[in-house]
Amino acid sequence: MKTYSYIENGNINIIKYFVEDNKISYTKYIETKHEITLKKYNELNGIGTLTIYTENKHTNSTKVLRHP
Repeated sequence: MKTYSYIENGNINIIKYFVEDNKISYTKYIETKHEITLKKYNELNGIGTLTIYTENKHTNSTKVLRHP
């Protein structure tokens, strides 16, 4: 697994990815002044799923979006 972290325009970005044979896993964490976003992508045998979690820091409300 490889991990990269950097700050861009004041936002904290962390990227992790893993590739093995026919499996790919990718996670991106983004923290801004107002919200935290976590994007997870997994692919196995050519079938991928994307899940996005978003949390508002002020209201603590969380949204989950999925795409098969």
